[in-house]
Amino acid sequence: MKKLLIAFFSTLSLSIFAQNGANEVLVSPNSNSPYFLVDTVFTLGTGQDDTTTIYLHYHNPTAQVIQGFQVRFFYDNTNFDAPQVKWGPTTTSITTKYGSYYTSSNWVNATAVYTGPSSTFDWPDGAVFKVVLPHSSSYDPSTVDSLKIVGTPSYTNLATTSAGIDVTLGTYSYNGQFIQPSFEYPIRTWNVGGLGADSVEVTYSYKKKASPSYTSSNLSFYTDTTGLVSVSVPYDTNYYDVKFTLNSSNMDDDGAINVTDAYKILGHTIYADTLQSYGFQQGDVNLSNSITVSDGFLVFNRIATSQTSWANMVSGENNVKILTDTEYQSIVSNPQSFQTSIDGDYIKEIQINGLDSSVYHVFVLGDATNTGVNNQMLQIAMKVNPGQPSDWVLDQGVLYKTIEDTVEFRVPKITPALTNEFEVPVSIYTHGNKIGAAQIGLEFDTTLFEFLGVQTSEIVGQWNSFISVEKGRVLWGGHENNMAPAIIESNLDVVTFRFKIIDENWAQSNIRVVSKGAGSEKAEDLNIKPTPTDGTILYMGKTGVDPIYDEMVQGFLVHPNPVDWGYTIVDFYTWEDTPFTAMLFGIDGTLHRIQSENVKGEEFYTYYISMEDLPVGVYILKLSTNSKEKFVRVIKRQN
Repeated sequence: MKKLLIAFFSTLSLSIFAQNGANEVLVSPNSNSPYFLVDTVFTLGTGQDDTTTIYLHYHNPTAQVIQGFQVRFFYDNTNFDAPQVKWGPTTTSITTKYGSYYTSSNWVNATAVYTGPSSTFDWPDGAVFKVVLPHSSSYDPSTVDSLKIVGTPSYTNLATTSAGIDVTLGTYSYNGQFIQPSFEYPIRTWNVGGLGADSVEVTYSYKKKASPSYTSSNLSFYTDTTGLVSVSVPYDTNYYDVKFTLNSSNMDDDGAINVTDAYKILGHTIYADTLQSYGFQQGDVNLSNSITVSDGFLVFNRIATSQTSWANMVSGENNVKILTDTEYQSIVSNPQSFQTSIDGDYIKEIQINGLDSSVYHVFVLGDATNTGVNNQMLQIAMKVNPGQPSDWVLDQGVLYKTIEDTVEFRVPKITPALTNEFEVPVSIYTHGNKIGAAQIGLEFDTTLFEFLGVQTSEIVGQWNSFISVEKGRVLWGGHENNMAPAIIESNLDVVTFRFKIIDENWAQSNIRVVSKGAGSEKAEDLNIKPTPTDGTILYMGKTGVDPIYDEMVQGFLVHPNPVDWGYTIVDFYTWEDTPFTAMLFGIDGTLHRIQSENVKGEEFYTYYISMEDLPVGVYILKLSTNSKEKFVRVIKRQN
């Protein structure tokens, strides 16, 4: 899948708020006079820096020419020693100037005077003073008071014109609050198979180093599809301890468990198969420190009873477990030892203590085939002509990113005869694989159809199989056993679902194929190719059916539109290897942009069409591949 690259730096990085005002221009609250201004928020320097540097501002909204001013500001003398005042970035280049400051117990007087010959010189707006605040011996970042411009004793803040006339210098504070320096702490969570694991929850707690207990931040962060989460912590770790907590107890397994896992576990119990490395931890569902028939039974029974979590079957157990990197490396470095002393946890805690990043691994309990959480993508077959009887079968398949071999379930278009019953035969096309396990489910509208039963082929009839029926859903699955070997080696009808029509007005309904799974004779998961119904196959990750995805597959999704920034984005999907071309025209037909590239099939693509240097107006964007074309009217609203 083509994605934007994300740079990952495993270093501690401070987030300085807008450089503490160095490059800002603060605006006066009114135009009555020139103003001396204090910013909203300042970020404290770290304990390693042992100083905090801020910038104080000047702004003149009047027509007066101001060539000098005097001002007082008040600082927290408990946490800071005597400040040092220097020229700010807007004044350093002025060569003919005079400046001085005087520091008392909790206040600073500062003056800035132009000393050149020009009668039209006017002090520029912006950061006029750079103030260095040394941290005192009693410095505590949690108690620093805000910077103030009003205090005791009072002071007359004045400005002077080029004629040497004193005028009022207004003073205004937008808050002047100090906050602690934040840092971004990256945590990467991998599937034990190597791909990123998303949706792992991370929280943090903090405490002063001398405090006996932690306080929860009440904020949650979640890993993305690459397995990365960057937790922003607004506490100076020179003075605070920070603890991170990973929690997977509420995670879904994303369909990683199917009947093939039971097939593999049961094969291992009789030494017909061997679980390797962390597969032992995954297969030991009941945590008995051995793989037995009970583990295979639990997996088989969970699927047969349509359970979505172990919580209802195995006391205290959920779906996704976490290993530290040390635990994981200990397991995989001894693939024949089958370590069960390391079972993984649903919650992991770590005190960072100077670490700049952390790595964890997750696995699905019961997933003996090592498919892994977040490794699958769904394929949805959309109806081309809704309402036509031949288009009422939709498909949902599974594509594992880590697996190459594929099989295919084929469900024909269904046009029932003039009877009140019909059958949905399901075939497996092996594509050269030997199939030892399979499952498939159908979802249907119970106001239109009634499920009657299933019939299996002669070979599949020898399997250990189950059928689970719930309201609006039926699931069949099974696996072969070596007491009566029955491997599917060629294309074969495996199961036929029988339905009764209880309402003839069903043409606009559908039967949807769900929960497909298949395993080789070696009990390895296999990819499921799209079922060739009369529809477009849509790769959807973990997302449900959505018109936006439909637009990406059947055409092109263009956003944002109108454009208020420098570019618009084109997202699309293609099944075929094809040239892709984007052409941006003015409303008069002038070609402003052309972008062309050969793209590969079965991929999502994202392209950025730059409009930054184009004037405000209406444009026509032509998008095309070999099989689709679209013209989009794009409006640019701002420069």
